[in-house]
Amino acid sequence: LEIFRALDGRLRFRFVDYMDSAEMRALRGQPAHDEARNKVVPPSPELRAALADAHIILAVDLPFDMQLLAPHLRWVQSVGAGVAQLQTCGLDKLDVQLTSGAGIASAPIAEFVLARILAHWKLFPVYERLQRERHWAPTFGRNLAGSVLGIVGFGAIGQAVAWRARAWGMRVMATRRHLQPGATDPSVDRFYPVANLNEMLAAADAVVVCAAETPATSRLFDAGR
Repeated sequence: LEIFRALDGRLRFRFVDYMDSAEMRALRGQPAHDEARNKVVPPSPELRAALADAHIILAVDLPFDMQLLAPHLRWVQSVGAGVAQLQTCGLDKLDVQLTSGAGIASAPIAEFVLARILAHWKLFPVYERLQRERHWAPTFGRNLAGSVLGIVGFGAIGQAVAWRARAWGMRVMATRRHLQPGATDPSVDRFYPVANLNEMLAAADAVVVCAAETPATSRLFDAGR
């Protein structure tokens, strides 16, 4: 708050709890919103009062019909990278700037991704079970070095994953929604256009999905892929 107050001491702040469930957030990111409208929790009187005065909102989720609830709103800043759930609440009916927090958590998420691959390929759960059982049995996993990692979506998170994967000696392939001919990156051995996703998947030992949730990426992976 002190940073905001230093920018302009006239700023006033209100804090109100409002957060959708993960299921609701996914529903709100889809084109049809009837199901989400039927399940969503109505805004509380406290939230309605805060929205009625708001010019700027920092949020993960917002209720439907923001054009009615927040007539003075001019800017919404998403706490996270995803904004699909915020594009269904009526902001398009207001003169509102919507910005995301893309990249804000790229480092910890990339660390988590590599940790999960390591845990799976190095058989950490097996070692933990053997340790609990006080039993030693030679157990061998597989190497990251020399393996192929496919990355779907090469934004801030995809780039952070690629950089760390190369440090482990992995070969990195990636798809990018807007791929310029001849595009290169120091951490990527080969880029694939989205239309050639299946070709990349066939060459990958592990795949990381870093694409934003949009109608175009919803259900991107099926049993075949």
